[in-house]
Amino acid sequence: MLRSFAAGCALAIVLTSSAYAHVVFAEPEAAPNSYYAGFLRVSHGCGASPTRSVRIEIPAGVNIARPQPKSGWTLEIERAPLDAPIASEGGPITERVTAITWRGELPADQFEQFGIMMRLPDQSGPLFSL
Repeated sequence: MLRSFAAGCALAIVLTSSAYAHVVFAEPEAAPNSYYAGFLRVSHGCGASPTRSVRIEIPAGVNIARPQPKSGWTLEIERAPLDAPIASEGGPITERVTAITWRGELPADQFEQFGIMMRLPDQSGPLFSL
């Protein structure tokens, strides 16, 4: 069974105005209990406003999340401690990523993709809200 993953995990786009960019996941579905490498595709801003930041809030249950750096953009990763360590291939995990923010400038007449790799939960179902 495929996991629904359309449009991300509590996705918020911040622009120069109150308008929002048009954002979708390039691959909106993935299998539960698997690694998912997805790309948020920002197709354009609204009007003449550039996109200045892209923020993804990672839902509980996703304990491994790694962003792909983007040349010309700064990257912020927010973390929170886990209640108990989780075993992983690289050793125990004691904290999880709760949010990822890319900051830069994407002109309204251009598009870009922002990559993220995640280990999905065992349960299938949607992980997102807008």
